[in-house]
Amino acid sequence: MDVDGNIREYHICDDGNTNANDGCDQNCHNEPIVTCTVGNAQAISTNAFDATSVLVYGQDACDEVCPDSRHEDGGEECDDGNSASGDGCSSTCTIEAGFECVGTTKTIYGVDYIYSEVCYEMCGDGLNYGKFDCDDGNTVSGDGCSKACVEELGYKCAGGSATSPDVCIEKCGDGRQMGQFECDDENNKGGDGCDKDCYIETGWDCDEPTAVSKSFCWEITWPMIYDYWIENNEDLYIEFNETVVIDGDFEYEDWEMKIDGPIPPYDFTWEFNSLTDS
Repeated sequence: MDVDGNIREYHICDDGNTNANDGCDQNCHNEPIVTCTVGNAQAISTNAFDATSVLVYGQDACDEVCPDSRHEDGGEECDDGNSASGDGCSSTCTIEAGFECVGTTKTIYGVDYIYSEVCYEMCGDGLNYGKFDCDDGNTVSGDGCSKACVEELGYKCAGGSATSPDVCIEKCGDGRQMGQFECDDENNKGGDGCDKDCYIETGWDCDEPTAVSKSFCWEITWPMIYDYWIENNEDLYIEFNETVVIDGDFEYEDWEMKIDGPIPPYDFTWEFNSLTDS
């Protein structure tokens, strides 16, 4: 048997060496999952006295078959058994951006081959092919797109594609407050204390919302003087239409008291006394 890079009729392949695991083994037989392209044919005379000759082919070139659902570990990047691109393994058996491919390893003739490869879209790489709700380029939860690439409550993610990540923003009007807005009363209308953009309206106040409960807002009304009178020509009593509470941060310099009358100026001192229901 000759191993010289030329195929004669008794060779299946001949790549010019006796190395195994390169497609054509030491016995000049095709190895599994590899196809060899026959070299150029030429006729070589076998007898100087007549026209007898044999057809000899040049050195073979051996490559893995793509696709055939298997490939040598370290050879093709992937092989999912079809020639379609866009499913993770391209038509030329290379792994496409945004995917990872996993298969079962089997050892044949001392060589590891990968079979039954399946490709999955990756989460957290900033590329969104449609399998996941979102992909913002990380695997951190609490920013709108969770570590499992699921859109989180209170957020809306959009803009992701095969070339760009999703951008997640807090929703306004869903009754959840994640920290971006002043309020969220579960609607997008104004005039109820929390406006359509989730900010507290003038003349209103709202309680602090949470991630699981909406805001409750109320209109701020200022107390009005209901009645007043003077006793002993020195004590002024003022009655309001509602209870007035002076908190612990009260400072006298924050208040101004003055008396209007026909003969100003009026010199006086003043202070607050403890209030009773009488």
